[in-house]
Amino acid sequence: MKQPENRGPEWEYTTITATRRSQLVPVDQPMVLITQAPRSGGTMLMHLLDGHLECHVFPVECRIRFGRHFNDATQGDPWSLLNDDEFERQFARGVPHARRELHGDQTRHPLLLPPSLHRQLFDDLAAGASSERELIDAYLTSFFNAWLDNQNLYGPQPKKWVVAFTSRMLVRELKMAHFRELYPDGKVISLIRDPLTWFCSARRWSSRMEWADLSTAMDFWEESAEEMLRRKEVDGDAMLVLSFEDLITDTRGTTDLLARYLEIRRDPGLLKPSFNRLPVRANSSFNAGKARVNSEPLQRHDELTPAEDAFIRERNWELYERVLAIATRPDKLPRGSKAASLR
Repeated sequence: MKQPENRGPEWEYTTITATRRSQLVPVDQPMVLITQAPRSGGTMLMHLLDGHLECHVFPVECRIRFGRHFNDATQGDPWSLLNDDEFERQFARGVPHARRELHGDQTRHPLLLPPSLHRQLFDDLAAGASSERELIDAYLTSFFNAWLDNQNLYGPQPKKWVVAFTSRMLVRELKMAHFRELYPDGKVISLIRDPLTWFCSARRWSSRMEWADLSTAMDFWEESAEEMLRRKEVDGDAMLVLSFEDLITDTRGTTDLLARYLEIRRDPGLLKPSFNRLPVRANSSFNAGKARVNSEPLQRHDELTPAEDAFIRERNWELYERVLAIATRPDKLPRGSKAASLR
């Protein structure tokens, strides 16, 4: 039997590129944007949605520069506004969790996203784009198709959503307005975490000491919480507020209501955090432990001094309870309710 001819890496790369071009899977679904204060469970929610057959899930924090117009020549090259330079390093070294000195997880998950293939596919698609939304669709299509080991590109179920997580964007009014302009059919999901355990996590995580000062940190938490109240009033059903505590203590109930809200199937994978369907441990300010959801983050307030505890409770607890009152929670979900009825 004649052995196949070894034509070399250039031929192999050309073949991969041509095959991807001819078999592109369009990624043009509405976006589900997960955004709130850092250290509030956004990364965990992204990892729980990872691999769902009805979602394309951006596998790392998304740094698309909302707020700047991608098709405006004065704003620069669309590629530079959409792409994250970190992908080239992650392609070579894998994707680690940040602040490994805190949680001890040295795992690097593979992200086989050849930069030149990603750019080639984007340039092909962007050439035919006539709007900013089409430019973003071109970028996302090129990303998910150039990602060679993407375990969820194909599947028996048509995709309904693109899921992206980016912290802090909730309080950036210009960016949120741009997102709504681009995705009138999109959804926003925010998680509220109690200010006691949030502060314990945030001050350990803050490598620049931005949250080392209690009053400054609580200013930041407060801004995010107040923005949840304001945006929920404006966006109504286009925004879902969840409780971090519920996500930790009743993962099944919380992900069930999330599935109803997004009108996607309930799936056992929603209970297991993963990266491209590989088990992933928590991106924690403390020891990461096993690759599972656990309730340890809810005990962090034990390290607060009595004065710190009293300060936070007096200043922020009433606001926390106001946000919880607008959150959709497992014990409040009526049987048989529809996504449109969730508040």
